Amino acid sequence: MKDEEKEEIKRKRVQTLLFATKLLAKKHILDGENYILNNGIMGEMVDTYCEELETVKKAYNIKARVNPAKIAGIMASLIVRYKPWVSKQGDFVDTNNQEQNEILAIFHGLILCSIQGDGTEGVDTLKNIFESQRFNNWLQLFKQTLRKQNYSTEMLILVFESIRSYVFLNTK
Repeated sequence: MKDEEKEEIKRKRVQTLLFATKLLAKKHILDGENYILNNGIMGEMVDTYCEELETVKKAYNIKARVNPAKIAGIMASLIVRYKPWVSKQGDFVDTNNQEQNEILAIFHGLILCSIQGDGTEGVDTLKNIFESQRFNNWLQLFKQTLRKQNYSTEMLILVFESIRSYVFLNTK
């Protein structure tokens, strides 16, 4: 991957992460009063993302752009691992930090999956999902998976590819 291509990819990942955290904090899904996105952790995380992206491209023999579901799976794995959404108080023993980052990983992935082939977002579909009675149960099970089960980046890619295929594609 060329340096300029890598910088563009990193910029996009940071931009999407900033968008997601602002949106989720505004909607009170994330705690924007007590937490903030840590730039240092985020920078390290997107560097790792570029490395993992290359691994996924080789594993799946991808020559062109990677689909949003694969990006969502890689990023979800990294968000849970790096935990970039941190307490403003600098409390490293914060037990709520784990859950805040799990929520960020899941919702960030859903936002990425909502991106249609033409670059538009499936905002109405996202809204319908979030308002569904079943969504909260699904969210709790997904958070439990991230917290207590052994999972891999590939498993998260599969989850987000399933969501993208069955929920977001052709929903316009």
